Amino acid sequence: MFIRAGHLALRVPDIEASVAHATQIMGLREVERAGDSVYLTCGPEHHTLELIAGDETSVDHMAFEVAGAEGLARLRERLESEIVPILDEPVETGVADAIRFASPAGHVYEAYHGMDTGDASYDAAGVRPQLFGHFTATAEDTAAAREFNERVLGFKTSDVIHTPGGGFVFMRCNALHHSLAIAPGKNGFHHYAWQVQSVTDLGRLGDILDTRDVRFVWGPGRHGPGDNIFTYHLDPAGAVVEHYTDMEIVIDEPGRPVIDWPDAPRTMNMWGPLPAEDFLALAISFTDRAKRTVGAG
Repeated sequence: MFIRAGHLALRVPDIEASVAHATQIMGLREVERAGDSVYLTCGPEHHTLELIAGDETSVDHMAFEVAGAEGLARLRERLESEIVPILDEPVETGVADAIRFASPAGHVYEAYHGMDTGDASYDAAGVRPQLFGHFTATAEDTAAAREFNERVLGFKTSDVIHTPGGGFVFMRCNALHHSLAIAPGKNGFHHYAWQVQSVTDLGRLGDILDTRDVRFVWGPGRHGPGDNIFTYHLDPAGAVVEHYTDMEIVIDEPGRPVIDWPDAPRTMNMWGPLPAEDFLALAISFTDRAKRTVGAG
């Protein structure tokens, strides 16, 4: 159903601090302001990050692109057949059409097509990403979340770490090893990720963060699933941001089998230690507005 991860819409309590971080450190450019939202991008797309002024940090939605109006119509039919209610049909700045819906775990998705594009050239401060990479959500029942994403949304599972509580699941909708991961925990959201060109960019990011007295909360290291080199830090709103490079490209499609990984330190970091014990506890919730709408449906 989906063809790529498109953008994250994040509600933040200090929008100017978040915009400054996005433009001066993460290398995005501000495209437009509309209402409470600021739209930013790292490429020709109208936006790869939407920051929304709010009372507290929360995720408004995770957005995936579908293949045109026909792809959106097919998804709508699938959701109707599965009795998954449409939460909203937003008139979102920069896209032709979109719908939003929630999974049984309360993860709010947007499916869109026809995003406006423009000139991708700009003088970037910070470390400009190549693209928006993926989302990592959290679920109390990761096995059920995996089943919904495979059966209803058409994701394919690349790898699974066999942790207590259903496992840590990495799922793809194109050749990238994962565009969505589901980690065990309370139903919510853990981090958003940007792909950079090389490990040199990760070093530059660390140096830039150091000038702001900000430290990586984990990394640099290399994950087993996906084989990508990673760093994680906190943005001003307290959301976890991953930057990565060298992620596996799934070439043998559809022949690649699901790879099972043990719940062992080397699985999550082939180079060094695991993160602090409270790393997964850094997860944030989806917006109360979305939860109320889901409940009303």
